[in-house]
Amino acid sequence: MKTNTTAQLLSTMATGIYSTRDVIQVTGHSPNTIISYLKGMEDQGLIERVQGRRFGPGRPPIVHRVTPLGMSQWRSLETSAFLQLRKTAGTLWGPRRSFSLWGVPLIGPSDIFLRSRADTSLFEIVLEKRPVVYELPVEKPDGAYPRLEALIAWAAGSKNPRYLVGASVLLSRSDLDVKALSEVAQRLRTVNLVGFLASLAGADRVTAYLHPEGKWHTMLSEAAPVDDVTADAARTWHVKNPLSSVLIREGLDLYGRPR
Repeated sequence: MKTNTTAQLLSTMATGIYSTRDVIQVTGHSPNTIISYLKGMEDQGLIERVQGRRFGPGRPPIVHRVTPLGMSQWRSLETSAFLQLRKTAGTLWGPRRSFSLWGVPLIGPSDIFLRSRADTSLFEIVLEKRPVVYELPVEKPDGAYPRLEALIAWAAGSKNPRYLVGASVLLSRSDLDVKALSEVAQRLRTVNLVGFLASLAGADRVTAYLHPEGKWHTMLSEAAPVDDVTADAARTWHVKNPLSSVLIREGLDLYGRPR
């Protein structure tokens, strides 16, 4: 079996349980290829067949899930592929993986930051050309991550509610370098967005350091209902289509305030 195909299948199934039909639809490989690979992976102990939940009449479906051995092999293949891309393209682990590193686990397949498209089916690619995101990365055994300040400043301008909530939680970390955060946010033009999140998250060190810029910035792609607290903060920090303070409070309750 080809290593790349095995890695792709492990990556696909690592996030849940899939029937054979599901795997065919998600990966785009032919039925014969998938059936052959699934049998081979089962023989190697990388996946196992289990009985799924029945939602109607008839027998429960048979689904596949990755075993601990399979997860271990997937992590090894994933790290190897990432380190190769790191050498050739200077990639960093993407926002989902990076938030998990800093204590805000987000569910989803592994993603990477890349300056341009690359030939990889193992990772979800986040295209990001701005150099500041890649500066002073945090090196770990499994690869390189954006520094905390770059991740927060980037997430503030991402227009992704999950990343915005994650950034709100991380703004209270005691090891956050507020001066560095301000410098990165200025280069990414997200000062107002970071300040807005900090004001609603109670990150007083950040709000005491940052000051609203005159230009208005858009946080979400579409406007959503907001409460008075959110509206007041949005006016102060010149933010259009703001993230609701309710979502930020829920994120803080879910992940807790970092130390």
